[in-house]
Amino acid sequence: MKRFISTALLTVSTAASAGFYTGNDLFERLNDPDRVYLGMGYIAGVSDLGSGDYHCAPESVTLGQVRDMVTQYLRTNPSNRHMSAALLVTYTLMEQWPCPKKKGGNL
Repeated sequence: MKRFISTALLTVSTAASAGFYTGNDLFERLNDPDRVYLGMGYIAGVSDLGSGDYHCAPESVTLGQVRDMVTQYLRTNPSNRHMSAALLVTYTLMEQWPCPKKKGGNL
């Protein structure tokens, strides 16, 4: 599992730089009723950026569902919260909804 996480994070690191927010920052916002929408907006942006390339969520998924998944990941993996929030959101989505492998591509 640790190897998968490392590989996934290295894979997406080229698309999502260290950024401004860490997992700690995002977790704090998602758990503060006055700032939860800041966290949700961040998740929506990261999700939209990686959609179709890094994860393939079903069209019926809601932002609330994705928020719950990311919050749960951050809650159960506190040792990773120092990492980039963009990487952690992308990893959470990749784990749940990986994209099918493309035929004939080098990627």
